[in-house]
Amino acid sequence: MQRTFRGRTAGSALAALLVASALAGCGQADDAGPGTTIPPTDPPAGGDEMVTPSPPATEQGGGSADPAGWTIDDGELGPLEIGDDFAETLAALPAGEWTQLESCEWVASYQGAGEAYSLWFARESGSASGPITTIAVEGGVDAAGAGPRTDDGGLGLGSTREEVLAEFSGAEESASSIPARSFLRVADDDDDDGALYFVFSEDTEGAYSVVLTTNEEPPYEVCA
Repeated sequence: MQRTFRGRTAGSALAALLVASALAGCGQADDAGPGTTIPPTDPPAGGDEMVTPSPPATEQGGGSADPAGWTIDDGELGPLEIGDDFAETLAALPAGEWTQLESCEWVASYQGAGEAYSLWFARESGSASGPITTIAVEGGVDAAGAGPRTDDGGLGLGSTREEVLAEFSGAEESASSIPARSFLRVADDDDDDGALYFVFSEDTEGAYSVVLTTNEEPPYEVCA
């Protein structure tokens, strides 16, 4: 709001000086121009939010653009779904965030900056194209509690056998063809969704991998 000052008394001169100083300060704040967004400061170290590069990611499955917020349920992990076309799914994901190696073109993987877990999904290795047959989240000991979780019970990396059985009473203990590896298998009421596996090693108490697959067991080395 503009104010008009009359006379040249010392009091009015001082008031004019104060208003001019205030207006000068407002001018500096307006330099960015209307509609300009001032970039926020970096979040404090250790925060859970991952900063993603441009273009900005849009919300996808699980209510979050960040895979850490995706949920696992009924053959789906966020926007990834067993049986969906591999190529179409990959094309719909944020460009530059998922890797597909020429020597392992049947797998697409994600590793968030500074994250202790990774995600990948795969089609059959002998096919040039086809549906997704396996979706997995994997991590070491440091990844316990990180990454996507099940919609029921919030289970995932680091969850123990006891926790899985408490939530999924019908889960079956299953041996692996790979020594020192075992599973808890949770069947789905729709065979097309595959089954949910919590993968354990003899050296760890918590699951180091959570896998959705239509295969008889989760692959050990998906790019081998």
